[in-house]
Amino acid sequence: MIANSMTVHSHPEELVAFMEELERKGIAIINSAVFNAGFLIGGDYYNYKLMNREEHKALFKWREAFFKLCDKHGIKPAEACVAFGLNAPGVTSIALSSSNPKRVKENVEMADVLIPAAFWDEMKATGLVNQNYTYL
Repeated sequence: MIANSMTVHSHPEELVAFMEELERKGIAIINSAVFNAGFLIGGDYYNYKLMNREEHKALFKWREAFFKLCDKHGIKPAEACVAFGLNAPGVTSIALSSSNPKRVKENVEMADVLIPAAFWDEMKATGLVNQNYTYL
């Protein structure tokens, strides 16, 4: 299990290469940080650090653009995060946690949501996802 924030927001080439190497070796990956500690779905923490709008303007701007694009395509931000996390190289499953037992069913169902290619194309075109990322 890796919790290194392989997310729709953060997917550095070095991390992708490492995950590809693990996949070549037959090592299955459980991706366990697909929401950047909840920030990507509306929380105040990014990678377990409280974010301040004034100090982290670019991060909040990214999230606002992401939310608008999700809304345009009728996709919940959590669904896009889960789909991205599941399609990363070598990932066989993801781990989601919730403080609300009522979310368990919804979390399980998100694994089957199909995100249209047009959404990912627009994510790349707007710079919200690295244009060189090939696992979408």
